[in-house]
Amino acid sequence: FHELQVALTMGGEFANDTKKVYKVPSGMSESNQSKRDHYIYVTVTGNKTKILAEPKRESQILYEVSNEMVKAWIPEKVQNDEYIKISTFNGNTGYVQKEYVLTDIKYSFVFEKDHEGIWKIINIDSIW
Repeated sequence: FHELQVALTMGGEFANDTKKVYKVPSGMSESNQSKRDHYIYVTVTGNKTKILAEPKRESQILYEVSNEMVKAWIPEKVQNDEYIKISTFNGNTGYVQKEYVLTDIKYSFVFEKDHEGIWKIINIDSIW
């Protein structure tokens, strides 16, 4: 239940206009997005943590961040699970080693309202 509490405090969004399917955390809706367009907000920890052009250690360093909140893009299929694609609020995008990504959430939840108006969890999915 802890994971559910964390997800609910992050807020969510309706998946479509019928308002019968609700997903948490927000950024996980599939309304007009493929799964690779899903994101959550995380903190990149450390002082001058390197953001790379590609998800590999020998890649070009694009910029550095220090304890900065960013969007972490949820992959459709993890190709290199040591790195996570991130975007800063000023528009920079790159890859950071997973060990520098701090988040309280590991799962997304999908709720659906039945014909009696009762909400039920219909899906629990690992974010990473």
